[in-house]
Amino acid sequence: MENKWRDAKIRNTRNRYVLVTGCDSGLGNAIAKHLDRLGVNVFASCLTKEGEENLKATCSSRLVTLRLDVTNKESISKAFHFVKEHLPTEKDLWGIVNNAGLQTLHAPIELHSDSHFEKTMAVNLFGTVYVTREFLPLLRRSRGRVVNISSDAGLMTWPARSAYCMSKYGVESFTDCIRREMYYVGINASTVIPGAFKTSIVSPAGMTAQLEDACSRVSEEVRDFYGEGFYEEYICPDTGSQKPDPGNAGKSVVASSPINIFAVIAFFAFLQQ
Repeated sequence: MENKWRDAKIRNTRNRYVLVTGCDSGLGNAIAKHLDRLGVNVFASCLTKEGEENLKATCSSRLVTLRLDVTNKESISKAFHFVKEHLPTEKDLWGIVNNAGLQTLHAPIELHSDSHFEKTMAVNLFGTVYVTREFLPLLRRSRGRVVNISSDAGLMTWPARSAYCMSKYGVESFTDCIRREMYYVGINASTVIPGAFKTSIVSPAGMTAQLEDACSRVSEEVRDFYGEGFYEEYICPDTGSQKPDPGNAGKSVVASSPINIFAVIAFFAFLQQ
């Protein structure tokens, strides 16, 4: 049955300003373009110049690009001042979509180095935390919303994805905290679980190469346990064939009363065997 309350949208999207992180490619790129088509004014943050140029060439003048490394606090501070300076007089930031993310390795915990854990947590979790914290003063004035891109790995633990699962469980918990802390000032916080889609962060070929490298760096005892050529037989995730769907992220931005979790749960092929 149609839920008119849940489907209701905010008015005057052309007066709304939203920051989206991780817009170089994949889901973030699709979200930025989707919001632009909806008439939202988008601040699309990219890690590379190429990412910025791609968006400028394919979007309207409402979309403004900026450079942002979510693992660098100085970069986050610069992004805050950039957005603040580019907001029109008497306009505030309506929303943040924390999309920037990565997965460094698909392998058992023994094959993960410290850097695999640290890099994954730095981007997926702490990047989300630090960007949100920096921009909350702008959101309070607009009584806006925080939208955090999560994963089914934040709801259910998958083997050989310890660093990624930990980071996404953290995103889910952080989103709940923000929702409860900011409810009284009118800020909403939602997570979006997009399901499986083709993305460069989990390219099977790239992850197999990472796994091979990880096997070469561990102790002889660990290598002997897993066996010669282990990486060749280890199952890398099938990330699906469809393009990233920005629809739920778009809904969480323009819905007048967004739900807590927008989810499209996908089951990888190897789980169906």
